Amino acid sequence: MIELAVLAGPDSGKTFRPAVGSVSVGRGTTMTVRLSGAGVWDHHFDVVPSPDGRFELMATEGTKVTIDDGYVDRCPLRNGTIIGCGAVRLRFGLVPPIQRPLEIRERIFWLGFFAIIAAEIAVLAWVGQ
Repeated sequence: MIELAVLAGPDSGKTFRPAVGSVSVGRGTTMTVRLSGAGVWDHHFDVVPSPDGRFELMATEGTKVTIDDGYVDRCPLRNGTIIGCGAVRLRFGLVPPIQRPLEIRERIFWLGFFAIIAAEIAVLAWVGQ
């Protein structure tokens, strides 16, 4: 899952976490991520997942998009890349995974471990008689 954090512009401080898949960014009503700001087009750019698990930015024809202050039409994205479109600056990032609690698994492991030890002690006590 990806995250687009708005660093500069009217929407500064907002963070968008769109669903998995292609993400459309612009000011249009049909965009996955809607931004307002000077110089933002109705459909400014897309963030597209590639088959190898990476993400790529693809600018809409005629728009100006910067990656780390350099103009691009198409560019692979890395965690922390700064994207500029008009007066808006975004930071592309990967959402940190949520770790599930391990408490239940640990309890099951230790109960099983002590049950095996108790069974071994019982067998040794029975055989020793």
